[in-house]
Amino acid sequence: MFAKQLTILSIIALILVTNIYAQSDEPMKRQRGVRDYELELPASRSAIDRKHGSSNETSAPDVPNPNPNPQPKSKYVPIEGTAGCRRCVSNNYLTHYYERNCTARDVEVGCGSQSCPKYFVCPQKSPKTPTNGCEYKGQVYGFGAEVPVDNPCKRGCYCDENAGSRPTIRCAEVDCFNHIRAPQTNCFNVYEPDKCCPRLQCPSPDTQSSASRCLYDGRRYHLGETIYPKEDHCLECRCVEGWDENKPLNSTGTCRRIRCHMDSNPKFREGCLPIYHERTCCPIDYYCPPSDEHQCLFGGRKYLIGEHLNIGRNDRTECTCLVPPEFTCVERSRVHTYKRVDSAPKVETTTGASTAAAAAGVVNFPTEAPVAHKCAPFIPEGLQCAGTNCTTIIDDNGCQACRCQKPCPVFKCQGSCRLFAVTPGECPKCKCG
Repeated sequence: MFAKQLTILSIIALILVTNIYAQSDEPMKRQRGVRDYELELPASRSAIDRKHGSSNETSAPDVPNPNPNPQPKSKYVPIEGTAGCRRCVSNNYLTHYYERNCTARDVEVGCGSQSCPKYFVCPQKSPKTPTNGCEYKGQVYGFGAEVPVDNPCKRGCYCDENAGSRPTIRCAEVDCFNHIRAPQTNCFNVYEPDKCCPRLQCPSPDTQSSASRCLYDGRRYHLGETIYPKEDHCLECRCVEGWDENKPLNSTGTCRRIRCHMDSNPKFREGCLPIYHERTCCPIDYYCPPSDEHQCLFGGRKYLIGEHLNIGRNDRTECTCLVPPEFTCVERSRVHTYKRVDSAPKVETTTGASTAAAAAGVVNFPTEAPVAHKCAPFIPEGLQCAGTNCTTIIDDNGCQACRCQKPCPVFKCQGSCRLFAVTPGECPKCKCG
């Protein structure tokens, strides 16, 4: 009896101990779950600190995230700035307007006193590249003629016929070896206006210490060096006497906008859309509309290959742009459905006055109503029957059919006999005498 009571007490004690451990382990599970979740978050500074055992911050309570599915931030600048001012489109992406001599309209003042044009008014687009020469700044140059391209980095430009494609202005590119810094650490490049390559200048150690320098963005520049502002990729400045980094770059008088020379690009002259890169100034590529050679023309409109044209004829005619410049229209054959007719008519007995005949065993067959004959599918109207000596006829039911005859054998009459036709539609025979 005592042993039985001891066993029961042992079981009760074991249950109590298990519950105590379970309750004490639950907060550890919750805390470990929060910690693991935070370690999975990318760019989580608090999670990284806790991972390395930082004791500078206390753990925060587990607060549910009000936005469990955060959306990625847009990389595009909103129209409205944080201060309520209008955010302008970067002038770097409007270079093609100025190259086409377009005029900005409805200019507003945006953030940072920037000018924000709502739209541009451009002169009439110049005609496409002429086939008898090259066009540059409104003037046409014949094949082989020298073209005075306004670009110091291009030499010996001329108009090339470029057989098989559009005429092209070809130039020799100038290579500037001074872009590679010389072994002397005291040498630097000096850029001069209207010159492509810089001039390498190496001052003596005595004059180097006293030479004036320009300070920009924590870096010092020598006199004559080019400064490329990080806030405007289309701006280049020169280090000159009296440089003041506290003044706006545009007010120093030593900065100018980089010229892209789009007017020498035939794609730009033909109205192709320039494609800019967010970290470069000039277009990196152009998007041109499809050539007329790969489009179908109808009613003054252009259609791409594969497009359909609804001519409203019927639901069986389909016009598709397959082989430009014209559509290919095909009318499909009409699909016929035939009604099944029983091979044997139903047998019915007469009533009324024919009762006596019925009693005598006479059976009357009802007369079927005439059914309009339906023609079988046949060749479309206007086409010919295949084979020799075959013609298209209309049969007794008014349907098209092909009637073919055997070809006549080749006759060769002997002596004074000659060949003649006895009856129209029959093969000829020889007649002698």
